[in-house]
Amino acid sequence: MAAIKRKADEMSDAALARRNKIRSARNIATQSASPALRAGAIPVQEFLNARRFEINSMLASLDKAKEASSNRAFQTLPRYLRRRAASHNVKRVPKRLRDWARQEMKDTDVQRPAKRVPFGRKRGRRDTIRRLKAIKIKLEAYQRDARAFEPAKLPGTSLPAVKPLNATRFANRQRNKTWLPSHLWQAKRARMANLWGFSIAQNPNEKTYRSTHRTLHHKGCIVFDTSYLAHILLRGPAEQLVLVLKQICRSEEVCGARAQKGRKIYSTELIIDGKLCGPIRILWSADESVSILVIQLHPTIHLDAWHVITQLKQTSGMKQIKMDDLRFQLGSVQVYGPTAISAVLSCLKVKDASTEAQRLYKNLHGLQPTEAPQNMVLPVEVVDPRPAHAFQLITEPPKADIAALEEACRTTPPSKLLNLRQLVGINTARPEIKGFKAEDAPAIPIILIGVPGGVSILAPWSYTTDIWYALNHVPLVRFGGQRELAQIFYEQAQPFFPTDYIGTRAGNDAHEEARRLLQAQHDRRPPAKRVNFAKSLNGGNELGDPFKADLAYLYGHTTALEKLGKVTKKLAKKHEQPNGMNDPTAAAEAQTANNNVQPDTALPLMLEQLEQKTGPAPHLVSGQHFLQMLQDNMEKSLESAVVLVRIKMIDRGCPQHRARLYSAPDPTDLVKDNTRLRKDLVGFVTTGNFSLSHGRGIAVGVLRADFIASSLKNIPKQQRQHATHPNPCIIRNVGTSNFHRATWTLIK
Repeated sequence: MAAIKRKADEMSDAALARRNKIRSARNIATQSASPALRAGAIPVQEFLNARRFEINSMLASLDKAKEASSNRAFQTLPRYLRRRAASHNVKRVPKRLRDWARQEMKDTDVQRPAKRVPFGRKRGRRDTIRRLKAIKIKLEAYQRDARAFEPAKLPGTSLPAVKPLNATRFANRQRNKTWLPSHLWQAKRARMANLWGFSIAQNPNEKTYRSTHRTLHHKGCIVFDTSYLAHILLRGPAEQLVLVLKQICRSEEVCGARAQKGRKIYSTELIIDGKLCGPIRILWSADESVSILVIQLHPTIHLDAWHVITQLKQTSGMKQIKMDDLRFQLGSVQVYGPTAISAVLSCLKVKDASTEAQRLYKNLHGLQPTEAPQNMVLPVEVVDPRPAHAFQLITEPPKADIAALEEACRTTPPSKLLNLRQLVGINTARPEIKGFKAEDAPAIPIILIGVPGGVSILAPWSYTTDIWYALNHVPLVRFGGQRELAQIFYEQAQPFFPTDYIGTRAGNDAHEEARRLLQAQHDRRPPAKRVNFAKSLNGGNELGDPFKADLAYLYGHTTALEKLGKVTKKLAKKHEQPNGMNDPTAAAEAQTANNNVQPDTALPLMLEQLEQKTGPAPHLVSGQHFLQMLQDNMEKSLESAVVLVRIKMIDRGCPQHRARLYSAPDPTDLVKDNTRLRKDLVGFVTTGNFSLSHGRGIAVGVLRADFIASSLKNIPKQQRQHATHPNPCIIRNVGTSNFHRATWTLIK
């Protein structure tokens, strides 16, 4: 029986009692007579005596209201800064609140026993501590051997999979993963997940969807620890570095003379064997007569890029190029929001304004990221923020000239971060905080990089923790995890790697993991409380796999492994009797066939034959490359390709992850025709929700390349490169039969 809903104006008994309690606590008694007034004159003493009752009532009401609110000292912190498990221990409260906390503990009625000589369990614990100290001395001698904590290697390379931790604290907990510099801070306030060899914050403990939107568009900023990003450092002649870039990316801009001056950072895609792997960022610099190239990329594609560049060095005669892996040496922090630059300048201050870049950096306060030069690069040296405890957000208007800032970005000197030997020396020479004085604070080299909607800070790995703590002590600064970072890209209607890059290896792995979690969540629900995908679409089966964006189903074929599984199941049923007993003759024939097939060549041969029948696997193509191929009349090479698009709802409706996209112009044509649904299926949604910045549902998804090519036929070839007009489509969320009108535009 369905529960009876309470009317909007009705309140529960508990809520009514709580309201009456608050009203009673805030009620102040008054007197109607005023005997203190005498012919317009007010005798002060007589007036106070006449109002003594009201004053006492007001003070008593304030005490009642304070007791009714029952806020403890640890509850005065903002919710986004509170730990997951709040403690009543006075020493776990910030120093400025400890006196308040001690008074609260005294005012409570809890009876505390007097201190006694430890006995029983406590005495045993004291002896255990004594034994542990003796074991610690032996363990320190054992930990001096680096082989005891030798990290695992990435497959096929000598690169370490995790940060080498020889004799450091918490080394045993990082055998199969690496903690980011801010791990100890984030683990108490966020949900952590093991991703890409790192322990990364997934999302804070509280709900953050609306607060993230308000922070990004109105006031404040959000900070992210992105030290998991990998950096490959190349040093050598400029012409050889250009040859390397031409082999791993299609952008001509990053190879030009203007880019080699290091004026800004460039975004492009990593291309290996003609297939898109993921987004990368390129930064040029120069050190005397040697050109420097830094490639920033995601850890899922770091190993692929390393192998390709190493192979190019060996086969193309580029022996003058030196490669360095800056993982675990170079950290990264990204700050998004209108006060991002002011928050960075509030805690990271330059020691002196000896260079033009540092003078401009000092005057950047008050400048919003959207007002700064796009993709700017500003290397400066800042003071260690550890001696300062309290930071105030700078609210002064900006003093930097935008034209001067752009000119400074063109003439910035090389940073010490782009020299591996100097970077290692900075990380190892970090002084301890004990006995640390402000005047002895060393200069920390950082690189301030402009990103859409915020800034990125490149800093030495050992100082990234100090920068993280300092930023989180600035007012109006929140922290976020991968969910909030993906929301920022979604609010900007941009794809987020790797979840939106389906059709790449990293994107497919992310979708398979999401599919596993969705199906496990679906199977845990009872049959009466979950969607029946066998009857969800007009009484019929859902199109493709209901738990993911099924690209194999989109192109009308399954993958080779799926077909191989079906073939083996058919063979198994063929050699079984109806009663379940195996046929001896059939078993003997199967054994003879297996003996005649080489195990090392049978499976690859079957896979190759099945791939020839089913066609190439679906792969992702960037929008710019897709338009270029249309310009060159190379549509046939786009077989089994998908392209990223952004989708905007026309009618009411909210697109969800895995939603289906159709090419029919009218939703009524698809309502009852399941055959038409299968024929008109052209794509899937990878990320969708209600966008608070757009005021409607928007999504990021993929469409078939041949469908997009047919939609752009009416546009002249000269105008296709700049085609941004919306095109109609129909969207349907998985597990439903509701169709909504929408438009799609190409993401370049």
